[in-house]
Amino acid sequence: MRIITSMGLGALLLALAACSVPPLKVYAYPAWNFSISLRSAPTVTQQPATATGGPAGGIKVESNAAGRDFLVSVADGSASGKSDDEILSQFPQFLAKGGTLTSQTYVATGAVTGRDVLIDRQGQETQRVRIFISHKRLYEISAQSSLGPQDPEVNTFLDSFQLTGG
Repeated sequence: MRIITSMGLGALLLALAACSVPPLKVYAYPAWNFSISLRSAPTVTQQPATATGGPAGGIKVESNAAGRDFLVSVADGSASGKSDDEILSQFPQFLAKGGTLTSQTYVATGAVTGRDVLIDRQGQETQRVRIFISHKRLYEISAQSSLGPQDPEVNTFLDSFQLTGG
């Protein structure tokens, strides 16, 4: 009987270990001055700057796993004539197009302050977004989860965002 119990316990522990959550890994993007922690490798898309006045250069870092969508989008805003405060005031409304901006609070990463907003869209999970501006770059850190905007993984992802370098 002890052998069966020990074998059953061993099988249970092995099954639990197989279901464990992968560890967080830091992904750094020195050219864009940020790092983020994710549990799986992200998809990275570079947006080149155009000389014809088109979209500014930027980068998108995306991870979709386990009912969670995480995104960091960075845009070069050096051509904008708006102040950082104007952008931080207007950008949440721009993001909420087609939805409702339900919450907006101040947040910081290091010495840089920004906004933490919630956006509701019909038929979609609530989107939680943090927005920062540093050195003429607009950083949008966005998360959606089937468990809602206060999912601990959403908080972990958003809190892991760090501005680095100059």
